[in-house]
Amino acid sequence: MTLYEFLKFLHVFLVITWVGSGILLTILALRAQRSTEPGALARAAGDAEWVGTKILAPVSGLVLLAGIGMVLEGDLGFTTTWILIALIGWAISATTGAAFLGPESGRVKEMIAEKGPEDVAVKARINRILLIARVDIALLIFIVFDMVVKPGA
Repeated sequence: MTLYEFLKFLHVFLVITWVGSGILLTILALRAQRSTEPGALARAAGDAEWVGTKILAPVSGLVLLAGIGMVLEGDLGFTTTWILIALIGWAISATTGAAFLGPESGRVKEMIAEKGPEDVAVKARINRILLIARVDIALLIFIVFDMVVKPGA
């Protein structure tokens, strides 16, 4: 196995973890939004915060590092269209997570402690987070499409 093949395996495995976790969280959030069980939405939001900070954030960074390693090892060039699209998409997703999803999840956690999980304002903030998270997962799926189709290659 060459270094490039190892980096490619690692990159694909990490992407599967990242996108698969995001899709699962999206499904669980939709289920919680439709639930009549008290606190279901707050629990889903708490789980999403934990997965986001403990799994998604580190995995997304490793995806980037493995991808950069592949570009360097495979002499692919950072100006190749499909690589640029993926890098821009990654930057948007990472910024969304770091600048909005993470901090807003922390604020909602505080609101839940103060007002309770069934508070209308709490539910509205959670629903906003989940909407942004759904857009983010759609972006990640688009990046996977880009990496498979390789426009401009």
